[in-house]
Amino acid sequence: MTKKQFIKLRESMQLTRMQLAEKLQLTRMTIFNYEYGKYPIPKCVEYAVKYLSFKHERLKQWNKQYGKTIKMV
Repeated sequence: MTKKQFIKLRESMQLTRMQLAEKLQLTRMTIFNYEYGKYPIPKCVEYAVKYLSFKHERLKQWNKQYGKTIKMV
């Protein structure tokens, strides 16, 4: 995963760096360093972010279909 893909996924979920860091149990600075290319993005983080993105998209579809709002925890 490239840093641009990482940023795009985070932004598509409308999460701040801090919010994503909390969900992944990382620090905000670690997320910052991934996004600016200081550290390579580990596969386990890549898979976790892709899973969160998938979960977010499924919730959006459900909310649209049923007219209710459920937020991702």
